[in-house]
Amino acid sequence: MINVNVCSLTYVTKILIPKMLDSGHKTGIVNFGSMVHNLYMPKVAVFAATKGYMGVFSQNLSRELKDQIDVLYVKPTAIKTKNQFFTGLWVISPASHARSTLKKLGWDSETFGHPKHAI
Repeated sequence: MINVNVCSLTYVTKILIPKMLDSGHKTGIVNFGSMVHNLYMPKVAVFAATKGYMGVFSQNLSRELKDQIDVLYVKPTAIKTKNQFFTGLWVISPASHARSTLKKLGWDSETFGHPKHAI
C-alpha cells in the first residue's frame, strides 16, 4: 500500500512534471485520495496515512506549481464500487463523481469531488 499510494505517486510525479512543463500546453494532475485520512476507522491506519500523504503532497505541489500545472486532490467518501460497503443518499456513481471532479480542475486545489460528499 505504501508502494502504491506513496512511492509510485512520488516517482511518477517526479518523472512527469518536467515533461508537463515542457509540453507548452495547460496541464493538470488529479490525485485521488480518501476522506478516510480524516477519520478514525479501525484497521485502516496505514491506508489512512498513505491517503494523508497524498493530500499533503498534492497541496504542496499545487503551491509550488501555481500558474504552471493545475493540481487537484480529490477526497471522496462513498462511490459505488465492488469494494464499497456504504449505503445511503451520499453514495454516488463513478461517472457522476468524475463529471463533478473535472469541473473543479483549474479552480480548486482540493475537493470532495461531488457536492453530496461536501455535506
